[in-house]
Amino acid sequence: MRVIDKIEELQNFLSENEGITVYGARYNLRLFLEALKILGYSSGYVKEILVTDMAGNPEYVDGIPVHAYRKENLKAEEKIFLTLAHDYIAAVADRLLEDGFSVVRMTERLLNNEVVTYDYIYNDIYHMMTDFTDAFPNNSTGFNEPVYNGKSMHGAAGGREWTKRRI
Repeated sequence: MRVIDKIEELQNFLSENEGITVYGARYNLRLFLEALKILGYSSGYVKEILVTDMAGNPEYVDGIPVHAYRKENLKAEEKIFLTLAHDYIAAVADRLLEDGFSVVRMTERLLNNEVVTYDYIYNDIYHMMTDFTDAFPNNSTGFNEPVYNGKSMHGAAGGREWTKRRI
């Protein structure tokens, strides 16, 4: 399995291919699609998204067709880019390699820190929460909105200092 850890290596990989097949779902897939946009690629660059099972998955994500993985539906030695959570990478990669495909993934550090900015991730997660807090205003009072103030510090906040603002 090829592991990409540098932005230049990712850009080279993307430029060497006319389009890619992606295996993944949920948040990592969303971050990867955002990374492609940041690097100047449209969602059309992804030919298809593969998932283990179609149950609970949409037929399309950003106009990209989603299909259940079937070995016989892919070309021999096709490159498949993994956008999975860390816990699933080994099992899926092993299966794809056994089936004769080339497997590529990028490190979470590269995806989460160098390509997609921290501000994007922070705002994305915060906006996911606001739908809930807006829907249940009487049950979610007293929540504090974390606000990054731009200062660095050590600790669980990933080297960032946070203040609290009442919602």
